[in-house]
Amino acid sequence: ISVGFNCLTSCFLNLASIGNPGYLWKVKATEQESNRLTGSQNLIVHKGGVTVMKYCRTCNIIWPPWSVHCKECDICVERFDHHCPFLGICIAKWNYFYFLMYIITTHLYSYYVILITAAEIILCSVEIDQNESIGDQTEHWL
Repeated sequence: ISVGFNCLTSCFLNLASIGNPGYLWKVKATEQESNRLTGSQNLIVHKGGVTVMKYCRTCNIIWPPWSVHCKECDICVERFDHHCPFLGICIAKWNYFYFLMYIITTHLYSYYVILITAAEIILCSVEIDQNESIGDQTEHWL
């Protein structure tokens, strides 16, 4: 079981840290295009609602909804959750599931280790108590 948890945790960690988490690549826009994009509201109508699209001056792109410019990576990220300092990448649209599964399997593995350790401590203490009680009985017979 321990090897299985270890393999699962390692796989999810690797899947979360390798690949594109949802980066929106920088494009070179002309000055006229960037002025047009920053000067007007970029509205998109979908499913009866209206979404305001924002413009990133650093990347020269229009952000889709729920996108953010990550300061650490210096790039816009789609459905940005956070920048993970341990993995060194953003957790976003395409690696969020793997990161979440990594966290869950790590917690389950930790609980498993705590449970096995507690059971081993209890078994050892019961064994010590039995040995001490046997030792007391043998001294009593002598």
